Amino acid sequence: MRDIVFSSLALTKMMLHSYKYPHMPVNGVFLMDCDVEKEIYISDCVPLFHQGISLKPMFQLAMRTVEDYCERNNLAIAGYYESPDIVKSASPSLFAEKVGEKLREHFKDAFLLHNIWQENSKFALRPFIKESGKWSYSANTLNFENENVFKTVAELQKKNFGLELQDYDCYLDNFTNDWTNRSLQEVIMLVDAQTEHRDQSIKAK
Repeated sequence: MRDIVFSSLALTKMMLHSYKYPHMPVNGVFLMDCDVEKEIYISDCVPLFHQGISLKPMFQLAMRTVEDYCERNNLAIAGYYESPDIVKSASPSLFAEKVGEKLREHFKDAFLLHNIWQENSKFALRPFIKESGKWSYSANTLNFENENVFKTVAELQKKNFGLELQDYDCYLDNFTNDWTNRSLQEVIMLVDAQTEHRDQSIKAK
């Protein structure tokens, strides 16, 4: 299996989705750049729902919309994430595993990410891949394009940019809400570049 590398944009959008709804279950999908062959490069993330995350009709509608978006932009759905409101297990839910199986029909290296809310207002990221017929925790699966990405998340959260994130749920409530979050994407990339520059400046001293 190729290495999985998360762009700052993808990981930040997923984290802000979880922070925006800390007491609700949230889910979404990770998009892979099909132009990158040497690794599974997760270039973007689509936050889907923050209530009724396993409602099949709405989920299927959202997935068809995202698939159409992927076809137009040379992307593919490579992973699914879930952040439960009540942590019953350190493993993905049965619904997450079913989604993972559907994703594997089109991309055999599809993965799951279980995002667990902790008491210190932080999240524990637990990636799972399918091995020997079952979904297994794979600690070494997470690789980040920018190792300072969590500083980017913290800065954006501190400035309440997470409140601007729109998931597909928000889009269904009001079709003017942009589930691709184009405007927020620009802010994320700017803050991430600034964070990386500061870190490099510190190391250079």
